[in-house]
Amino acid sequence: MKMSNISHPYMAEIAICFVQALLDNYQDVKVTVEQYIGNKIFYNKSKFEMPEWCKGSTRIGNQVRVLYLVEDLFCQYMCENDSKLSGRIQLHEALEETGKIQVKQLEQLRFREEEEDILLVLHQIIEEGTNCKDIHIVMTESQYSSGDKNMALLKDGCFNIKGEDLINVLMKRVGRPVSLKKVSDQLHKEGILDEDSDKRTKKVASRRHYVINIAMLENYCKFLDVGEV
Repeated sequence: MKMSNISHPYMAEIAICFVQALLDNYQDVKVTVEQYIGNKIFYNKSKFEMPEWCKGSTRIGNQVRVLYLVEDLFCQYMCENDSKLSGRIQLHEALEETGKIQVKQLEQLRFREEEEDILLVLHQIIEEGTNCKDIHIVMTESQYSSGDKNMALLKDGCFNIKGEDLINVLMKRVGRPVSLKKVSDQLHKEGILDEDSDKRTKKVASRRHYVINIAMLENYCKFLDVGEV
């Protein structure tokens, strides 16, 4: 039968029967699971080999591993080991089709991460100043509230911003996850931060902020431009 022809109550009944079958055969199920995770202490060969189209992506490969495992268990305990009934070929084809799309997206994301320097993005945000659409930048302490989210203070040649706001504005701008630790490490390494002796942040308006020296950031960006030429 086509999946679309199966009623919702019957789908639920199949799921209940499947779970019960796994519980009834717990020890045998453990053996199959061990074979799929490739525990070489007990087995010479894993039942799962990552498809070539995964291109070494462990994230996608592990997702596929789990789905292959579930289909194998369903085939054993619900389909009397008939892979035609469990739809193995169709499942593998569908996973390959969607998986190749995911792999391509991950490759594009990695390429973008390698291509762009996050400090150049930060410099662009600071240059936009009060016209920046991604964060509210103010020029005086009287306008600034450290308790407000998505706000930064541009004053005395420094860009003062809380850690969570720094990451949020960078993620908005680049359209991908950004690591605060990596950004902090890079700012520190390049000598762009005005830091306390024991912390990379300083207190501004009673809250910890990254205090970014704008002149040092500009010098860093100019150096990059010269290097690219």
